[in-house]
Amino acid sequence: MTEASRSTAWSSPEIPSQGEANPPLATAVRELFSGLRAGAADVADLVAAEAHLALRLVVAMTVSAIGAMVLGVFGLAGLAAAVAAELIAQGISASMAIAVVGLLCLVGSLLLIFQLRGLSRRVLFGYSRDHLRGKH
Repeated sequence: MTEASRSTAWSSPEIPSQGEANPPLATAVRELFSGLRAGAADVADLVAAEAHLALRLVVAMTVSAIGAMVLGVFGLAGLAAAVAAELIAQGISASMAIAVVGLLCLVGSLLLIFQLRGLSRRVLFGYSRDHLRGKH
């Protein structure tokens, strides 16, 4: 090997220029913010997908609850009709049987109203907010 070929073979690789080794500060900041923006967009997409799923779940639960309520009302109406029919079969007039069933429905309604009123007074909304904020 000649001296010229040896010096080329064993010479160190070319040192990159200053612009290639260290990008300018503006480029680095731009890349950082574009990465942050892409990360924030990904998080926003995930949150939107979770919110959409939660909304569908709430709608399904609401429809199921309303359906259960309607079926419950029909069941209570059937029970009331059976009680009225039994009272009529025992010799009580139809108007008196309807009045007894209406009174039973009124008492049941009042019991539920008072139960819900008690539940609403027991809920500690202020404590719940503080607990969620981590103050307790």
